[in-house]
Amino acid sequence: MSTQRAVPRYDELPLSPYGGRHAWDLPRCAGVGALGLITDEIRRRALDSVRTGELVSLNAPLDVIDPPLFGRARLEHAVEVKREGLVLDDRVDALYPQVSSQWDALNHIGAEPGVFFGGTTLEQQLSGEVNGVDVWARRGIAGRGVLVDMETAMRRRHDRYGPGEPIEMSHEDVQAALEAQGTTLRPGDILVLYTGFLDWYLGLDGAARAAVSQAGPEVTAAGLAHTEDVARFLWDGGVTAVASDSLGVEAWPPDRGPEARPFGFLHSSLIGHLGMAIGELWELRELRERCRARGAFDFLLVSAPLYLRGGVGSPANAVAML
Repeated sequence: MSTQRAVPRYDELPLSPYGGRHAWDLPRCAGVGALGLITDEIRRRALDSVRTGELVSLNAPLDVIDPPLFGRARLEHAVEVKREGLVLDDRVDALYPQVSSQWDALNHIGAEPGVFFGGTTLEQQLSGEVNGVDVWARRGIAGRGVLVDMETAMRRRHDRYGPGEPIEMSHEDVQAALEAQGTTLRPGDILVLYTGFLDWYLGLDGAARAAVSQAGPEVTAAGLAHTEDVARFLWDGGVTAVASDSLGVEAWPPDRGPEARPFGFLHSSLIGHLGMAIGELWELRELRERCRARGAFDFLLVSAPLYLRGGVGSPANAVAML
């Protein structure tokens, strides 16, 4: 006997005047985006993914990308000695919350210039009253995480794959990777994509790393394809958040032209229209090794974003319990 789906399918969502479809009218998404679809019962069932209780950090060092990407300044960390050496205090300057393993908040990217998740305005974002990372910090993020080993799958399915190349991963590629692992998506899942980008970057010498940063917005990386099929696949699969070890989750660079919106810049669809949380530059090497060793790729994922009112992003502060 079939049961009624609790959340509308992608093609049942309202059409957006800016292209694609939106989840602005779903009561559970109001104010918090798709993470609001993770119910208490879904979180409780995520505990079934814990087998051993092992913890794996998913956070790279704050200075892992050096020089930083997209013209950001280097982080400055100073330690102060106080009370004749009894006490140490420290100060961090030039901290860009999205410089390393991080979350994009709902106010980071709009569905259209001046229009953000929920149909809210640029002025509302700048006031800090809606869509800031604090809406997630107040409740925390927890749910079933699913690692997808896209690097292995892409090397098997395609003749040429390089994490630092602008190679697009279709929804068929992601589905094939899930099937190869024996993993099935469930409503409320947090999808975590291992592309190999961060490990590739860490293998570069200083000159090559500098060249990556100097490329600015034209830096290249493998990631999700710029298609509505990808947005549909994620939404219909019950995905509420997508994170990866790459710099943008989607293949980079995106097509930022107005005629390509919202799928040329997939962030506009996933964040601006569907309210999904997006994580970037996560440290996933150990997680992949552990998941491979135990033959299971799901786990409990917990994250405590930075409580910064109106914040546009946050360090991920994410941990997997296996």
